[in-house]
Amino acid sequence: MNQLNILKKSLPPVLAWLSLAIILLVLIPLAYPVKLPLEYHFYHFILFWILFGVYYLNVNFLIPVIHQRYGFVAYVGSTIIIGVMVISFMDAI
Repeated sequence: MNQLNILKKSLPPVLAWLSLAIILLVLIPLAYPVKLPLEYHFYHFILFWILFGVYYLNVNFLIPVIHQRYGFVAYVGSTIIIGVMVISFMDAI
């Protein structure tokens, strides 16, 4: 019974991320009238996994630990720092 509850809880986010991946990585590139270079696909693949990681970092760590323990200002500060790090990393690629 416990495995069924885990499946019911984890299936909607997995389907949402799978749908987003299909839209961003497959459907949008197919809409372009030109063939996109491999670098485009590589960049967006990395960006997708970074967004995936940031989402789960936020849901599993920032909100329950930082926000609950240290308050809203610390949570917003952490979110801004992570956002700047992600933007800096993606600019470096």
